[in-house]
Amino acid sequence: MTLEEAKKIIKELDSGSRFFGSDYEAGWEDALCRATEILDEVDNEPVGNPDKLTLRELAIELKKIFRFKYLTAHRSGVELFLRMYAKKPSYFETYSVWSEADAVFFVIAVSEDLRVDIDLSEYKDADGNIDYSKCIVEAK
Repeated sequence: MTLEEAKKIIKELDSGSRFFGSDYEAGWEDALCRATEILDEVDNEPVGNPDKLTLRELAIELKKIFRFKYLTAHRSGVELFLRMYAKKPSYFETYSVWSEADAVFFVIAVSEDLRVDIDLSEYKDADGNIDYSKCIVEAK
């Protein structure tokens, strides 16, 4: 069960008067117990592959350490270039890279050096190739 589904069920519990007739306090106690049971059923296992991070997930983690607004990715040979920006950067189709202007921090990593792989599969084009011009997320 998702958290949203649990919230909906708990809202539907109504008031404590629905439980144990007119005994108001016992009704609320039972309702709270039922709410706890519902929350215990929430699936809190991580979604997706724990050995991979999407660009958005990586931005969330990096935001805990660095101050930036946008995160981009592009590949040159075997190296994956990740850059953080204060302002939205431009993508240069001719060179298949994101601009270096306004970059606040550069991270250059070869995939094998990372603890987890970066999953850019959501940016694949019709041919199955990563469209790096779309590999940008706003860090919130």
